[in-house]
Amino acid sequence: MHPGLLSVTLYFIAMTLLSTGWWSSLLKKNDIQRRALIVFLTTCFFSGWIAIPVAETMNVGGAWGLALGTAVYGWRKTELEQRPMLFAASVLMAAVCYFIREVAVIDPALLFLPADWLQAGALFLLASSSLKGFWGRVVLVTGGVTSGYTLSLLCHAHELAVLSFGDLALYDLLSVCLFGLTLMESISPVSVGGRWRLLKKAGETNG
Repeated sequence: MHPGLLSVTLYFIAMTLLSTGWWSSLLKKNDIQRRALIVFLTTCFFSGWIAIPVAETMNVGGAWGLALGTAVYGWRKTELEQRPMLFAASVLMAAVCYFIREVAVIDPALLFLPADWLQAGALFLLASSSLKGFWGRVVLVTGGVTSGYTLSLLCHAHELAVLSFGDLALYDLLSVCLFGLTLMESISPVSVGGRWRLLKKAGETNG
């Protein structure tokens, strides 16, 4: 698939779902205004295709800047007691993404799935097992995935004629991860990260 096409598809799917009333409870729960979310997604839609030159051999894509800005915003929305676990999970996510990307560069045949799908799978596994709450998972996507991508890019900077932070491939990966996490939060009756605790507590109460 051509880079960027997946992001465009997911954008129109998200706009359709928002216009038909999906995610209403999720938006209300996390104090997100529907209009503000539409403006944000539309900004991401257009900025993902923009690359701003900051030097002769370096440019910054809109997806990279928006991802880091979203990570900072999400971090401020999380509770203080959750932040140590969130920081650790984000560092682990960055390391996993970096490792997957490096293996893909060395020999893609070593991976049983495409690198982007493995990164998304690792994200969902880590988000559901270690974190509870929408904003913490948003930080894990925007902070962890982008940090792993940036680290891998810097390690290969000497091989690139132009160092581009935030290409369309990253835009696609972030779109898939955020869309998947939003669906997970909206479909599940309780936060996945805390489900086993709730079931255990219910079992102890019934016993």
